[in-house]
Amino acid sequence: MLKKPHFSIILVESALERIDFLSNRKFLRKIQADRHKALEKTILDVSIHNHLMQNLSEKNKRGRPDIIQTALLLALGSRLNKEGYLRVYVHTRNNEIISLDPQVRIPRNYNRFIGLMEQLFEIKNIASESHQILLSIKPQTLEDFIQSIKPTLTILFSESGSVWKRTQLQQTFLDHSHIAILVGGFPHGDFSSKNLAVADLNISIYPQALDTLVALSYIVSTAEQSLRIDE
Repeated sequence: MLKKPHFSIILVESALERIDFLSNRKFLRKIQADRHKALEKTILDVSIHNHLMQNLSEKNKRGRPDIIQTALLLALGSRLNKEGYLRVYVHTRNNEIISLDPQVRIPRNYNRFIGLMEQLFEIKNIASESHQILLSIKPQTLEDFIQSIKPTLTILFSESGSVWKRTQLQQTFLDHSHIAILVGGFPHGDFSSKNLAVADLNISIYPQALDTLVALSYIVSTAEQSLRIDE
């Protein structure tokens, strides 16, 4: 009988955060006036807040919530998720974990997505009309979170890893009952050494850097093929 692995996809060091710095007070006051909300409740977006980010550490890894939106739409809309094999999480660069119910509907409109994330950061839990928790966020390191979900294998995908063929990956997916899959949720740079150390395997699917969405699409389709969902 074909095994039915359970997959946990975690977007790691995701470029999703609220503005928590005050380097340009004049510009910050303008943002707050334009949006009619406290600045600290605003999600950082490099396309809007580039002038605020010039002196930020690791600025090339930050302010890209659009990466998270598209990745969540792909993962939650996949056959892997619809067939009940997948759980999706977001680990932020500030060591927060966002948990998503498999049936949650992520807004396709970017502004609505940003509004949802700002609401989540503010109230911590978003529930359905039937009081089912659809999204939640809490402070937690990646290492502690991995320990809490107890995968039988943790795989990190990065350009610095050993190059694997699809057939190798498919067999590994079949050989384990619960695999945590770590994919970068940032546009440039590399994982921190602490988060690299969390993984049992560091794998590359291409000798050059790939966009998060490209890597995630490959991983999801490989998992679906290993389970023969596409047949």
